[in-house]
Formats: sequence, structure tokens, C-alpha cells
Amino acid sequence: MDINTIVSIVILVVMVYALTEHWKEKNTQAEQNRQKNIAEKEEISKEEIATYGQVQERKNQLLGLINDNLSEHPQESDQLKEIVEDWLQGMDSRCFQHEFDHLEGKLYLEYASDMKLQRAMKKRNKKFKMLETDIALSKIQHES
Repeated sequence: MDINTIVSIVILVVMVYALTEHWKEKNTQAEQNRQKNIAEKEEISKEEIATYGQVQERKNQLLGLINDNLSEHPQESDQLKEIVEDWLQGMDSRCFQHEFDHLEGKLYLEYASDMKLQRAMKKRNKKFKMLETDIALSKIQHES
């Protein structure tokens, strides 16, 4: 073996070693991030989330407070009751919770299980493929 071959082999070994170490570092970093995410999800899962019944109970408490404190002002009382009804009813309450979570720095993804996220991603990808197909078909029809 000549010196050039030996130098080439040494350089190749050093490069493989450097790439392997870099990969190990990235893998360790990814695992740490994964463990951190799991810990955060566990912490979030321990938080108390209000049920529909609890939301309705709170709504009734608010309406009672409005009745007790604004009985002399029926117009204002009615306006506040309407706001409370709208605010805590069905979809509005979910939207409110969703937006409030954003203010708290939380995302829906933190509440969803991995299985639900995978299902949602598959559904999204399927819809994207359907959309791409529709676009391609409309282009073909337009060209004809």
C-alpha cells in the first residue's frame, strides 16, 4: 500500500467516525425532546378540564349572579344573560376554550392522543390527495 491509500483510508475512517458521532448526538437530542414532550403531555393530562356539565353549572351560577345583582336594571341584565348564553353554549364554549388555550400557550395537539393525531394526519393527507387530483382533473378539462 502506498501512502496515498493509507491517507485516504485514515480520512475515510475519521469522516465515518465524525458522522457517527454527529448522528448519535442528534439521536440523543431527539430522544431528549421526545421525553420532554411526553412529560409535558403527561402534565397536561393531569390538568382539570371542565366537563359540559361543569360548564353548564358555571353558566347557571353566572346567570344567578346577574339576576341577584342587576335585578334593578332589566335591560342590562338581559344583555349580560344573552352574552353568557352565547359565550358558554355548545360550539361557542369550545371555541372560547380553544382560543383561551392559545393565550395560555397550549395547542390542541397537546390534548390529543397520538392515535387521534395519526388518524387526523391520515385524513388530512387523504383530503390533500383528493384536492390535488381534483386540481389536476380541472386543468386537464380546461386544456381540452
